[in-house]
Amino acid sequence: MKTVADNPLPHEPSSAVPFDDLLAKILPSLNDGRPIYIVTHERPDGDAIGSQTALTRYLRNLHLPAFALCTDDKISETLRSFLDNVSQCPLSEFKPEDHWIATDAGDASRVAEALREYPFELVIDHHPETESGKTFGTYRYIQSHQSSACEVLTDLLEAHGYLFDDPIVNDALYLGLISDTGNFCNTNTNAETFRHAECLTRAGVQPHRIAQCLYKSQTLQQLRLYEIFLSRVRLYADGAIVFSTLTEADYEATGTRRTYTEGFTNRLLLLKTAKIAAFIEKTSALVKVSLRSIDPTYPMNTVAQLWGGFGHVCAAGFKCEPGAFSEEALVGRLRELL
Repeated sequence: MKTVADNPLPHEPSSAVPFDDLLAKILPSLNDGRPIYIVTHERPDGDAIGSQTALTRYLRNLHLPAFALCTDDKISETLRSFLDNVSQCPLSEFKPEDHWIATDAGDASRVAEALREYPFELVIDHHPETESGKTFGTYRYIQSHQSSACEVLTDLLEAHGYLFDDPIVNDALYLGLISDTGNFCNTNTNAETFRHAECLTRAGVQPHRIAQCLYKSQTLQQLRLYEIFLSRVRLYADGAIVFSTLTEADYEATGTRRTYTEGFTNRLLLLKTAKIAAFIEKTSALVKVSLRSIDPTYPMNTVAQLWGGFGHVCAAGFKCEPGAFSEEALVGRLRELL
């Protein structure tokens, strides 16, 4: 296991690959004619699709046989429009002995179950390291202080000599930046984030166009789903904790999918009194909970870990079997943070 650790650290691991040599070190071993599959996490968001698209396109520009491996055929039309700019491969058409790279997925549990035992050669992520994740991937470039996998990837490509001369790569990288920072409103936004955004904008990215595509292109069915979501809002702790729930029946009734709920949890924090938000999705087999908070004073990752989940300080989540979930227990844990 070779790790390029998050900076700053008390010391650099002896096995670490120098940041500016990472792609230069790895790419020659990928140039043997075998396909290179770029994988991201299940239920991909804008940062997942952005980093997957950008890296696939970049490797293609280097004349390497890279493919975005599609493990979820139910991503939104908006995100699909970015992914459709690169070569793709369905989950049913691959060989384990080919090359594997993961973006925005630092733990094997984040990728499709069928791929979790595969020998990933490179893992690029911005989520905090987990113990189980440390064995996932030969080379791991994890930068948890950065806002998004696309910000991490921007640094890697720039260090490798990328001139920001491909609009498809640039747009995909910007997609990830604005997705994971909530259009530069979340607490993970910092000066470096804006530096990367400036670099991409100077290279020709049109921020208004990406924002329009991501935030202002919803269908009537999606608005109906959001209406149901708002109707289920529940307040605890005098409005400091905000919950809402959607079920399988809600998606069926509105003709939508779970991928259309991107950003729903953050919208609960629009309430003036809100400090913590929880979006609960229930199916007959699984409960998925997304947690958000207004600032690091309320660490969501510590709560998610109690149910086997993980994530950032202000944005985390977990999933469990219905019998293992109790809303009362979750509210109790969240109250302890106030």
